[in-house]
Amino acid sequence: YFKLMNDLDMSSVGTFLPIGSKKAAFNGVFDGNGHTIANLKVNALGYHFQGLFGAIYTNARISNLTVTNGSITGSGYYLGLIAGYSMGVIDNCHATGTVTSTGLCAGGITGRTTALSTTAHSAVALRRQAT
Repeated sequence: YFKLMNDLDMSSVGTFLPIGSKKAAFNGVFDGNGHTIANLKVNALGYHFQGLFGAIYTNARISNLTVTNGSITGSGYYLGLIAGYSMGVIDNCHATGTVTSTGLCAGGITGRTTALSTTAHSAVALRRQAT
């Protein structure tokens, strides 16, 4: 169980590596606690499963989180500001930003959700650019 205790400004973070990957998906609980992660930038050229969370598995739950002014630039599959690939639950999450992709399955909250996934009470304001 992880609980965010403060807002975070990621503008000074260099290379961001997602939490969880295809081979080691996040399978826990992340409670954003109503806080915001601002200025998340992911340069994912040639990489799959990109976002704040690269991949979340069936027991994962991401909730009460806002990502503002997020940006993902990539050419791989599964790019999303909250999660690139979701088999878990995303609840009460919001995202604003830009996803620029030449790959498949790119979106604001998630790049791809499976039939096992639930996304509820969430919203996105997104500009998707195909290059």
